[in-house]
Amino acid sequence: MVKLYTYWPYATTLFDFIRRAMPLNSPGILSNNELYAVTAYLLYLNQIINKDMIVNANSLAKIIMPNRNGFINMYKPKEKLQYD
Repeated sequence: MVKLYTYWPYATTLFDFIRRAMPLNSPGILSNNELYAVTAYLLYLNQIINKDMIVNANSLAKIIMPNRNGFINMYKPKEKLQYD
């Protein structure tokens, strides 16, 4: 099984990926309720939330992904090199 926390540092990013990519044959046609349901199901399968949690616009951003601090920020400003 794919562990979601190795791909997404935030549950909102997972939600956005599902919104843009599912279903495969017709991306973008899921309703918001369907998107939250699919997101909740995947989070539950990966033991990130319990089966009774209601995932919606308010609760989604509060979900803490297990590996959220394990990602490298590629867009962080690089250190300036000092030359003599």
